[in-house]
Amino acid sequence: TTMDMAGKVKDYIQRGPEGVGWLCFVGGAASVFLGLLGFLDIAGILMSPLQYLLNAYQTCFGLVVCVLEAPPEWLGSNPKMEKAQHFIHEFAKFLTTFGGRGLFYLFQGSIDLSLDTYSLTFLVGCYMCCMGGVCIG
Repeated sequence: TTMDMAGKVKDYIQRGPEGVGWLCFVGGAASVFLGLLGFLDIAGILMSPLQYLLNAYQTCFGLVVCVLEAPPEWLGSNPKMEKAQHFIHEFAKFLTTFGGRGLFYLFQGSIDLSLDTYSLTFLVGCYMCCMGGVCIG
């Protein structure tokens, strides 16, 4: 029916092309991993508390990316993830569009770029900026 077709078009616009979603998901997972690694440096709380806080942001942002870009079959089998995605869609509406997510990925990547130079974090930052550009472009 027309309503079913309209729903599929809306879902496609929200998710974007399938391959790009997977690439963004990988970047989000890498951000979570590196953010959690940053938490292991307990001395960082005292020596550079701002960097420690940015690691917390990166971990949270990476989780948001993973929830947004999770394949639909994962959402169907995990009610908590589906609830989290609905929460993000309701309270961060700009993330429901491909362009909005692209700007978010650019922001996230720029934070990674500011944390380190020529490290794995820097590379993930470059990757997320590229994914942001792909989503916007």
